[in-house]
Amino acid sequence: MELENTPVTKNKRTKVELISSFFRFIKKNKVTITITTIVIGIIIAAYMAIPIINISDLKIVNLDTSIKLNEGQTVQLKNKDVSVKITHLADIACPKGVICFGSGKVVEYALMIDGTKYVATNALTIANSAYQVKVESSDYKTYAIVKIIKSKK
Repeated sequence: MELENTPVTKNKRTKVELISSFFRFIKKNKVTITITTIVIGIIIAAYMAIPIINISDLKIVNLDTSIKLNEGQTVQLKNKDVSVKITHLADIACPKGVICFGSGKVVEYALMIDGTKYVATNALTIANSAYQVKVESSDYKTYAIVKIIKSKK
């Protein structure tokens, strides 16, 4: 009987009692646990189904979702460490008598992927990146409509 009073046996008995009480708790509260699980499932499904979620100036979106951003605004991809911030908009006309390359209409943005920052414009793509930003339209003064897409590698 001395063996039963050792700390190891007491510790094992405590673990068995804990597991047993856990299962008794689940059995006693199964309706509440089931309802809570269903509600959490519905919230997660709604979060994933809603294409755009606005939280102050931050917008959270699904992949391949078009979103209108003003200069300085940020969009975050759901469930990924990927975000885009519109850093500068410009509509600069080419002066007369000068040969210009490009339209002079610029949407500059910062793409963050897993903590790495890439700076680009609507005229450039980011080499060797898992994601790209597609600028769908802009007034080049106040807003741009962008979409985060997967790169075609």
